[in-house]
Amino acid sequence: MFHMLSAFDLASGRTEREFAEAWQALADDLIAADLIVSVSALAARRATSPLDTDDGRTQSYFTVMNFRDQAQSDAAYARIDAQTQPTARVHARVLAMVKDPVFTCWEDLPTADQGA
Repeated sequence: MFHMLSAFDLASGRTEREFAEAWQALADDLIAADLIVSVSALAARRATSPLDTDDGRTQSYFTVMNFRDQAQSDAAYARIDAQTQPTARVHARVLAMVKDPVFTCWEDLPTADQGA
C-alpha cells in the first residue's frame, strides 16, 4: 500500500470535532470515487513522550490516508488538482482548517512471503 501522513496544526478557531467531520467528508468522497482505500481518525501528537524524537516539527495533529498504490494516489491528486467537484470543495474545506501542514508519503515494501 501507499500512504500519506499529514502533520498539521488546527487553524485558529477550528475544533477537533469540526476538522474530524470535514476529514470524514473528504474520505467519503474519495472512497466513493475509488481514489483512496481508507483514512485514519484524527490523532493528536504527544511530544512529551520519550518515544517522540522529532525535534524538527512542532505540528500537533496527524492523519493518514491509505491508497492501494502510488497510481491511485496520483489519480486522487489529479482529481484535486483539476478542481473536480465535489472533491475540490471538500478538500478546500479541510485545508482551510489547518495551518503549517507537512505531508510525507511512503510505500509498504513487499514481505518475503509476498515475493520481493
